[in-house]
Amino acid sequence: MKNRDLDKQLVELSLAEHLFFAQEYEKALDLNLRIGKRLYDLFDFDSALQFAERAEICAEKTKNRDKLASSLHQKGSVLQSMFRFSEAFESYNQSLEIEKEIGDKAGEAKALHQIGMVYHKTDRFQEALEFYNQSLEIEKEIGDRVDEAATLHQIGLVYQESNRFQEALRSCIKSLEIEREMGNKAGEAKTIYSIGEIYQDTNRFQEALQNYKQSLKIVREIGDETGVNINMMAIKALEEKMDKTQMTE
Repeated sequence: MKNRDLDKQLVELSLAEHLFFAQEYEKALDLNLRIGKRLYDLFDFDSALQFAERAEICAEKTKNRDKLASSLHQKGSVLQSMFRFSEAFESYNQSLEIEKEIGDKAGEAKALHQIGMVYHKTDRFQEALEFYNQSLEIEKEIGDRVDEAATLHQIGLVYQESNRFQEALRSCIKSLEIEREMGNKAGEAKTIYSIGEIYQDTNRFQEALQNYKQSLKIVREIGDETGVNINMMAIKALEEKMDKTQMTE
């Protein structure tokens, strides 16, 4: 089965390149977008960028504004992962302009969120909050509970990194309520872990430990091995810190 899947992917790759260079832009558009997304998920960012840029050209040639916005967004994600933040910012902004032009509220919210993410990753916290909050307003307006929870979580992280711990806690608790309402176990575990970090940052070690253990229980239930390792390392480090604190008292 794995060989068959690999063969299929190689055929798609060859077809996408053939259609693009043959200037069959309409046929090449979705294929290049899909392959670019798959390569991005595999962390092959150089190749993912190449296919995102080809999709962008295809969308421009076919005057497909919706797919152009998607291509620019995808390109921004790749550039962001490559730490090419100024270029990512430009791509997201171009995508945002098109989303507003075509009236795609969901796409607009996603672009605003990602612009906030770029500001966040470059430690421009006030700008990050402004864009996250713009995204949040739209998500509430259109009833996008999944992305609302994700944005609230990001806002909480910005507050945490800005040492505004009470605001961080409030935002993460709001996110957690939605994650539980939606039954999103993976999101719930990540948010509980973040709440644990906030408690730890404010020396509320027992509450932090309780949250890490809650998060660990969930990631074990859903089979998230990476999450298990992260939580176990956090628990071990915190327990060692608590032991040292008790010894010095």
